[in-house]
Amino acid sequence: MSLLIDLEAIGQRISGLRGKISQADFAAKLGIDRKTVGTWERGERLPDTRALLVLWNEFDADPAWVLTGSGFAPATSDDERELLALFRSAPLAGKMAAVGALQGALDAGGANSQAQRKAAKQESSAPDMRRMQMTNSANGGVQIGYAGGKVSIKKGR
Repeated sequence: MSLLIDLEAIGQRISGLRGKISQADFAAKLGIDRKTVGTWERGERLPDTRALLVLWNEFDADPAWVLTGSGFAPATSDDERELLALFRSAPLAGKMAAVGALQGALDAGGANSQAQRKAAKQESSAPDMRRMQMTNSANGGVQIGYAGGKVSIKKGR
């Protein structure tokens, strides 16, 4: 049995994984040179085993899907990958603010029932972060709320 490898199709799948991320940023995530990404996307070379494993870890791209188009395609959209990349690179305070904003949007959209919140929590890859909220207090401090409790952090003067 022979296996036909379609380098152009592999390149298109990799380009789709990269989405709106620049080749340089994508390459940095993979620990490779930017030019290597270009050779893949143009169908000139195949990603090596290490790169396939990093694509799987970082972008949820099953190596079989990258190489053949069959198997498990990534379940995230370009927008979700961009949001995830921004979230991962943000400091903790930024992550908590983002989670609070998203939780507020869910609440405003009618996701108030216990069943809806439970379903949303199960979908989350970081369920402990979903219920955190951060607000600035009038005295210059920051309040972080989690699971009904509050922690106050005051700025040093």
